[in-house]
Amino acid sequence: HLPGLLDPATGTFVELHLRLFDRLDEANADALLAKPDMLLAKLDWLKLGSQQIAFLPATETLLHLVVHSAYDHRFDNGPQIFRDVAVLIESASIDWQRFWTLAREGDWVRGCHLVLRLTEHFMGPQPIEWSEGAVPIVPVEVLDNDALMMLQDSDLRQDLAVQLQLDRP
Repeated sequence: HLPGLLDPATGTFVELHLRLFDRLDEANADALLAKPDMLLAKLDWLKLGSQQIAFLPATETLLHLVVHSAYDHRFDNGPQIFRDVAVLIESASIDWQRFWTLAREGDWVRGCHLVLRLTEHFMGPQPIEWSEGAVPIVPVEVLDNDALMMLQDSDLRQDLAVQLQLDRP
């Protein structure tokens, strides 16, 4: 995304993304993006200064945060994601049935479970409506290892990104 913008009048911080996902897993992510009308039909609008800005509804924003952190960045984007997720869940109305449907369509359920469980692990209990009512069991070792991935030296993240790109076929 582009560098963030701050509206001095409201204190609203906005990130402008050029696309919803950094890397497309053609077998899965395209399922959601193949339905742009479904995504665009539910845009919300916010007055920012004198302009109206379109943004994704809370449910789609939550899915974006999860996919961006777990799949696009592979947890190298730092622990701020947990606060972002917790604030969004607390302050907005999430359509949990839609969230889990979109997660299944994109094959992101495991990543959603992991990010949401990590959010609970670090931020405390959250008002999450789990898919099929069952709270997923994620071993503490997995939560701790994923948390460590987020705490790596930020100066080394670029080196890691290059190494990951070189390892691709």
